[in-house]
Amino acid sequence: MRKFLNVSLKFQWKTILIIFALIIIQTFFQMEIIDLFSAALTGVKEQNIDLLFKSGSYMLMYTVISVIAIYIISFLSTRVASNAAYTVREKIFHILMNLPSEELEQFKISGLVTRSTRGMS
Repeated sequence: MRKFLNVSLKFQWKTILIIFALIIIQTFFQMEIIDLFSAALTGVKEQNIDLLFKSGSYMLMYTVISVIAIYIISFLSTRVASNAAYTVREKIFHILMNLPSEELEQFKISGLVTRSTRGMS
């Protein structure tokens, strides 16, 4: 598994680090929303409109930042998975194309050849 990940994710480590950073940012803002919610409840109890409005506006802003981070994370994660799958298909394609014809005739791998060729085209 380690070798598979090393081969398939070799050129994508920077993107993976960006994904982890965005996950930390998104988690931080979600935790801040919980704290702001308790401040908003305090504003409701004390009938302090300024505190309620301030807490609500920060909650809205943090929610927007969290949603944007989630969309970027999903986009980058999809791109990493797609590139990893492409790399694996490319390696399989090159292995299959470099096999001697006698060895290819021994196995019924036409589906594998078709899938790897279609993936490369």
